[in-house]
Amino acid sequence: MSRKMSSSGRRRASRRRSAPRATRPQVLTLAALLVVASLVAGFLALSGTDGSGTPAAAARKKPTTAPKASPTPEWDGRTKVLGDGSTSYTGPQKGQLKAVPLKPGEKPPQFVVFSWDGALEGSDHLFSHYRELAEQYNAHMTFFLTGIYLLPKSKKALYHGPMHSPGDAAIDYATDDHIRTTVEQLGKAYEDGNEIGTHFNGHFCGAKGGGDWSVKE
Repeated sequence: MSRKMSSSGRRRASRRRSAPRATRPQVLTLAALLVVASLVAGFLALSGTDGSGTPAAAARKKPTTAPKASPTPEWDGRTKVLGDGSTSYTGPQKGQLKAVPLKPGEKPPQFVVFSWDGALEGSDHLFSHYRELAEQYNAHMTFFLTGIYLLPKSKKALYHGPMHSPGDAAIDYATDDHIRTTVEQLGKAYEDGNEIGTHFNGHFCGAKGGGDWSVKE
């Protein structure tokens, strides 16, 4: 090893250049992991997702459960008059069919729909005839009632169809006796669980019929 003379006359050892230290493998691995983590964090921040692939905003929200159907309120047994008193609520209808889910592999049943046009208990007694058939065979039917079938002929001027004179109708008015028997059959049909639907009042078709009426009419 060479020595140099100092200003004081003493010799000093010359500084040896040290070789570069070898980098440890653990340090390289740690650095690589830090780079990868930084890249992943930046990607998630830009894309707005969390690690599960769910949008970050949605991930922060609490999971919501499906709303449950409100139970049918119990009827207190009192008749409640609605509006002007022409209608009233008399409690839930009894005897209605209830939907039953099919069992796995169960074949869907066949449904036959019965509906009748013009629910009038006239001299032919068809209303009561079909209602009794429904009761006999445990069937349910829909009876479509024309409004003027409950309006006495002496009061027909109370009905005024669009584009027609008061009291005009394309079908006949029921007699007072037929109105009474029709009301009786309506009550029985309802108690049996049958459906009562609404029908054209004046039954106007063709010229000046429903197709020619405006929305207001």
